[in-house]
Amino acid sequence: MRWLRMRPSGGKLVFETSGDAHTWTIQRTSTVAVPTMADVTIDAVTPAVVVMPGFAQFEGVDVCPP
Repeated sequence: MRWLRMRPSGGKLVFETSGDAHTWTIQRTSTVAVPTMADVTIDAVTPAVVVMPGFAQFEGVDVCPP
């Protein structure tokens, strides 16, 4: 997916994906309360060893206000 987001909803954390940033599909909802702080790691990997795999570009990484 081109767009990924995590957002609080009803006291839980919701992870969603979208191809156009307008229509979102919930992929997973946490079973615990939303944390007050979190560390996030973004990785780009290939499913196999590739000599020149290309590149990954991340833009618009935003943090929601509490």
